[in-house]
Amino acid sequence: MKVAILLNRNYASYRSIGKNILNMGYQMVKGRFANLTGVVLPEYDSFAKILDSNPFYMGTERDVDWEALRGYDLLIWEWGWTETPPRTLITIRKNLDIPTLAFTGALDRFWRELNYDCLGLHLEAVQYTDMVGVILKDTIPFYKSVCPDAHVFHMPVPVDVNNFYSYSLSPEMKDHKTVLLTAPTQFQGISSQLPITTYLAFKDVLSRKNDLNGICFTYYGKDEEARARGVFQSLGISERIEIQPFLRPIFRYFEKVNPCYIGINLSHSLIQARIALISACLGIPMVVSDDIETHTLLYPFTTVKWYDTARAADLCLRLLEDREFYNKVCTEALERVNYYNIDNCRKRMLEGIELGLSLRGKREVHP
Repeated sequence: MKVAILLNRNYASYRSIGKNILNMGYQMVKGRFANLTGVVLPEYDSFAKILDSNPFYMGTERDVDWEALRGYDLLIWEWGWTETPPRTLITIRKNLDIPTLAFTGALDRFWRELNYDCLGLHLEAVQYTDMVGVILKDTIPFYKSVCPDAHVFHMPVPVDVNNFYSYSLSPEMKDHKTVLLTAPTQFQGISSQLPITTYLAFKDVLSRKNDLNGICFTYYGKDEEARARGVFQSLGISERIEIQPFLRPIFRYFEKVNPCYIGINLSHSLIQARIALISACLGIPMVVSDDIETHTLLYPFTTVKWYDTARAADLCLRLLEDREFYNKVCTEALERVNYYNIDNCRKRMLEGIELGLSLRGKREVHP
């Protein structure tokens, strides 16, 4: 299957190829030659990569290369909340009869940031979409309501479980005093996913075990780091938290978080929760919010309400002090994360695409 993917970003092709080269180069420098060409990142462009070893990457900032696109069997498009993605998709489908699969991001963020003047445009784009892949299975009923004529199925980002697991450290090699705090987080603006409850829970843990340190990651930019530092100063914990910009390639990030003995992420946003997926592979037990199905699947023994900071702190202390419980949480997470491995994700996508194509002839709207 020849696959094209339309990403809601500039220089999509250069970014995707650049990430692959960066990851391959970093692994070579580290002497890890086992899986240089087959690295699959838990990111959106991997939807195309696991179906086609040489996909056609398109960005919404450029005009459509019609000659190139005509040779492809499937177009995957990122359903972003701005005007450009749906307008581009509609233009393509009015000029080219290519089967189309949309993938969704965080449900709550989409509707929070959507310009509602463009709502009609988004609903029109849905009419030209044959299939919709959702990152969280429990949001399928919502998207079936929005996209009644499309086939909607579960399509989480793929995780290179075996490769990522090879970077894990045993509990004996970890730093028992270091706590991973949330995923890479934007601390300001409408796109902020700041789970301040994570830091309140960490503060509670510190009050009962004062020899711990935390590490958190921000998006790039000194403004983000300054905002994060201001939050921690207000909470009185700034001296106990190391602030880092998100590290690329992803294996640098692994090396930074690997020594963490436990993690906390009490996010209430309906996200894929990639930090939980990565932590499960690396053997880091997480205390997480139960609003996200990824969390409840991977860490069934350590999920809490996103605002239940006291319960979260209690579970952190139990992980720090009860090795049997610690091992149980890690073992369960590693077993369950295979639901998201590359083979299973590819199988789900192929099954969803096959069914979507079989229903395509019954759809009323075609270019």
